[in-house]
Amino acid sequence: MASHARNEFDVPAAPAAVADAVQRVVHDQGHRPVGQSPDGLQLSFVTKKTAFTWELETAVVITPTPRVPT
Repeated sequence: MASHARNEFDVPAAPAAVADAVQRVVHDQGHRPVGQSPDGLQLSFVTKKTAFTWELETAVVITPTPRVPT
């Protein structure tokens, strides 16, 4: 049985910096990268299986958001 979840949030940083941070977390947590778009803004990985969790296929899509002048 497949299950899907979605979460969105704004990060006040450049898209490339966000992608670098996601890659560091994936590496530091021992997850397995499985794909990346040429521009680096779409990342896929499989989470590490533990005694309490299964492996989960995960995708991160980083979408630049235009800034509104204040």
